[in-house]
Amino acid sequence: MPTITTTVTSTAASGAATTVTTTEATPEPAPALPAPSAPAAEVDPGIYLDVVAVTGCGGYIASEVIKQLLEQGYHVKGTARKVPEPGTELASTKYGHLYRMAAALPGKFEMFSAYLAEGDTGFDEAFKGCKYVFHVASPLGLWQKDPYEEVVNPAVAGCKNAIKFAAKNGVKRVVLTSSIWSTANLMVPQEGINVPKNGTLYTEDDWMPNTDEAFVRSTENPFAAYGASKPIAEKAAWEEAKKLGVDMVTILPGVVFGPPVAKGSITVDIFAGMFKESNPLMVAGMFPAVDVRDIAKAHICAAVRPEAKGRYQICHQESVDQKWFDDLTVKHFPQFGKVSTCSNAARRCMDNSKGVELIGPLIDLEQTFLDTARALLAIGDLNADGSLSKKGTHSPFVEDRATETK
Repeated sequence: MPTITTTVTSTAASGAATTVTTTEATPEPAPALPAPSAPAAEVDPGIYLDVVAVTGCGGYIASEVIKQLLEQGYHVKGTARKVPEPGTELASTKYGHLYRMAAALPGKFEMFSAYLAEGDTGFDEAFKGCKYVFHVASPLGLWQKDPYEEVVNPAVAGCKNAIKFAAKNGVKRVVLTSSIWSTANLMVPQEGINVPKNGTLYTEDDWMPNTDEAFVRSTENPFAAYGASKPIAEKAAWEEAKKLGVDMVTILPGVVFGPPVAKGSITVDIFAGMFKESNPLMVAGMFPAVDVRDIAKAHICAAVRPEAKGRYQICHQESVDQKWFDDLTVKHFPQFGKVSTCSNAARRCMDNSKGVELIGPLIDLEQTFLDTARALLAIGDLNADGSLSKKGTHSPFVEDRATETK
């Protein structure tokens, strides 16, 4: 496996210099794809491998999916609520990285306007000629006035719309991005209710039971509506796919870290903020994590492998906690001045065997940590002392990013 060797030299207060050299394995690429085949509809892929669509193309996961597709020579049709005018700030800051990647990589990229609303027809044009559709777009964020109008209903409508137009355009397979929220409510475990069917680890056979209106409208748990939207939307998608005869596979990521292709991700913002302040969710060790590159790889494997079926949890079996983060910061970035004071709260909670069978071994989370931190430093989201850059990261709880930024 290829390796990356990094040498870092630091000088202590005493004046003594210390040199540390680390060698890390680079992530394995996605598997070789089948020979090119003709798309389902009238669009000719030409010199490209095949034509595919990715919804919510400006998002964190979607951008990595697009990057890997472009690397492999696909013609990618991305969707967003609005296609920005060329030369505008939005075109440059939100979507510019997609066009730059397309210019540097073997594939082709173009954008289409489509919205996560019932009756919107944008997906129809975007999906014409596509062999695969990757439906990644979903509302992401906290609700302000009505959790159904702002989070749950758009998630359901988006899934049903994507499947409807995939069926209309003869798409071979839809790969839907769901979440481990669909299998478990790891924030609020409820004895006798929210427990694994097998009694030990959550699997793809489990469904998160907290989808009632009282839970969705909870003001005590600001993430409740987002969490509930995942099983609600995924179940609606399965029903629609069955009704319309669409072949669908769903990917269920844990909390996603990893080097961003571009700026603007809630989970990466949370990651960046933890260098200076502990995060309550991480202190409690609630969620298992996964590298964004593995999530993108899983989407592509789920599309191109005929034997892929059903749901796939893509995450490490054990949750991550603040102690894990702090210990790695002390080890690799002592100049940040981080002190590890949190106790161990990580726990083994997820069965990822089906997902590992699909894509192979997951990227080690220490490598994910290093690659994410180095990327944030390189793009200016983090200052050299580990503090947040004012021009870099965004507040995950204030800025309006409640659409298509998964």
